[in-house]
Amino acid sequence: MEEIPIPLSQNTSIRNAQLAFLALAGLSVIDGLITAARWGAPGSFIWGIFWGALDVFAAYMLYRVEPISWWIGLIFAGLDAIGGLIGLLGGDIISLLVMVAGGYIILLLIKPDIQYMYLGKIVFTTQPTPTTQPTPQVGYQPAPQATVCPTCGTQLVYVREYNRWYCPQCQRYI
Repeated sequence: MEEIPIPLSQNTSIRNAQLAFLALAGLSVIDGLITAARWGAPGSFIWGIFWGALDVFAAYMLYRVEPISWWIGLIFAGLDAIGGLIGLLGGDIISLLVMVAGGYIILLLIKPDIQYMYLGKIVFTTQPTPTTQPTPQVGYQPAPQATVCPTCGTQLVYVREYNRWYCPQCQRYI
């Protein structure tokens, strides 16, 4: 049975990432406004608008199913999380929300199904593929009734763990 991918419009992880980016955009503008009012620095409000615009751009880019869209989302979410941490260290409580939302977006984007949708492959996997078979390590002894490799004629080594014969010359299981 072939697995049918969920259309982008119905994927809740992508929708949640987009909503989180839009929330970050609003938080950036609000934080810039509060900082400008508190410290009398109008540049903070402009900076908040700039970061808000970048977050809206990242939300928009996630609608496009292209590798660059995934990378833009991941990089902007990482910048939001780092910026939130820096702001939190400076005593800005809104930065806690920014940091958590940025981390949440990262968690959504690194999910295997989302990576596959954007990149066409899983890139952050730690599981070996089912067809991967390790090379026998030193200490394996040939079984008492050892045979020879049909390809090269070298004596085969029996690997008990896999209940198979291995040719050290061809480096493959027989």
